Amino acid sequence: METSHADLIANLGKSGWRIEFLPDRQPLPASVAERYPWLPTGYREAIERTKLVCTEDDKAWLLTGADFSSTSESAFAWNEWERQSLDAATGDDEWRKRIIAFWDRHAPVLMSVKSGYAYFAVQQDTLAIVCGEEPEYEETTLVASSIEELLALLARREPRLGRWV
Repeated sequence: METSHADLIANLGKSGWRIEFLPDRQPLPASVAERYPWLPTGYREAIERTKLVCTEDDKAWLLTGADFSSTSESAFAWNEWERQSLDAATGDDEWRKRIIAFWDRHAPVLMSVKSGYAYFAVQQDTLAIVCGEEPEYEETTLVASSIEELLALLARREPRLGRWV
């Protein structure tokens, strides 16, 4: 039997992550759903039912329906790192277009402030998970082959992810 995304997220709670569920499903805002229609359906539905999924020290968190709807208590917007890149590219229209095109193909799923600013994102063409870090957020490294693998690695407290979570 295949494990659901909701079960994979719930497994994070067993390994010390704090998880809060929403009383009702909070669909992603239209602007997010339209930008990332290729997000795996099961994953999208699971995050639409969560308010908070974060590490014990609050330094890494999965983006949830509350984050995408700007109703979370996070100090950071769900697209904070994209915003920072666009701010750095002020006055350079070609650079700004490349940044937007990059983020159109990379849906952020986890943010980290553990050792600098970093994120994990689902890559559109492969649905693999990549990591990007400041100052060059758009330069990425492969972390997992899928969102399911990432959630399993996080639940296992995979040492190679310790730098970020």
